Amino acid sequence: SGREAKDISSAMSALAERIRYGLAFAAERADEIYVSPYEKEGRRMWYLVNSSPKENRVEIDGSFPCEIWHTYTGEVDRERAFTMPPYSSVFVTEG
Repeated sequence: SGREAKDISSAMSALAERIRYGLAFAAERADEIYVSPYEKEGRRMWYLVNSSPKENRVEIDGSFPCEIWHTYTGEVDRERAFTMPPYSSVFVTEG
């Protein structure tokens, strides 16, 4: 029913807010970005997934140095604002 769908959507939004693990970012549809945190050799990294069938504009907040690893193109850069294609993912690495 419509109420169940709304309840599920609300729960998913709350979950998305809780699993960001310290990575501050803004997105056109933030509730459709899921984040999984990792740490390797003292460097934090986050795996972001755009779960939307639409492009999603993302901007990483903060002043820490970072690299963006675009898994859909193989490119690595330091541009904190980028557009994720539908159902795509990126790594954000500290450093």
